[in-house]
Amino acid sequence: MTAVGVPVMLIFEWGWLIVPLAANAAGAIADLWMTMTLLAFPEDVRLEDHPDGVRILGHESDHRRALSVTAVV
Repeated sequence: MTAVGVPVMLIFEWGWLIVPLAANAAGAIADLWMTMTLLAFPEDVRLEDHPDGVRILGHESDHRRALSVTAVV
């Protein structure tokens, strides 16, 4: 969306388009943050979405570990 939206915004001088593009970027950053968080946990944990926030579910013995560059790639 950003790859198309920014050039369209500049070509047609639609300054208002910055609002939906910023919202899209914020959502993408939040998705990346959650992905990085989940990669630090064992594979058997699950993510559960609630109205009051997100919960990471797993076994009591599951602990967050250091995230390696290999896991990210």
